[in-house]
Amino acid sequence: MKRSTSRYLFIAFFILPAFLMQTSLIVYPSLRAFYISFFDWSGLSQNMKYVGLDNYYRMFGDPGIHTAIINNAYILVIPTLITLFIALMLAQTVVWVPLGGDFFKLLFFFPNLLSTVVWAIMWNFVYNPNFGAINSFLRLIGLDSLTRPWLGDPNFELAAIAIVIVWGGVGWYVVLISAAIVDIPRELFEAAIMDGASRWQQFYYLTIPLVIGMIRISIFF
Repeated sequence: MKRSTSRYLFIAFFILPAFLMQTSLIVYPSLRAFYISFFDWSGLSQNMKYVGLDNYYRMFGDPGIHTAIINNAYILVIPTLITLFIALMLAQTVVWVPLGGDFFKLLFFFPNLLSTVVWAIMWNFVYNPNFGAINSFLRLIGLDSLTRPWLGDPNFELAAIAIVIVWGGVGWYVVLISAAIVDIPRELFEAAIMDGASRWQQFYYLTIPLVIGMIRISIFF
């Protein structure tokens, strides 16, 4: 067997389990859902009536779909930008910290060790309008007028959801970006210091351009 063929088989052996899992749990259900969207089906009966694009005409004719699209775009874009900005700042900070950087990375990463169910239960205690942490704190300092049902107020509900997304995701990207920053050759920073560059100038002109590849990967994730 040729060396190149052996190499490709070796790679395929390790990729195959993840590929099969991804296909069976994500790709196939997505394609199946797309197929079902062309039918009038209750989801329980055995009778599926083909209706073509009728479901899509009805969906886009519903005035609520426009609000849903805007809300999904908000959740897609805003938390992503905020998460990456905070992660980049924190990643650079933990690299600058001479001692305890690994501890802080673990601290930021901790939410990723919890399940989504635990997130929901915990943040329910934070946002609860009656005994939630936010409203209880506002009452404690005499700002009762600012209390509100955070997940039921149209002016704050999307922001409240975005906060949870950012909190839950920022630690993962701190780990990724800080690893990319550590891999930057120290000689470049030493040369920048000799040229009189401040830490923020090093961050803007060296760190960001050299970790832009990892930032792109993070945006993709």
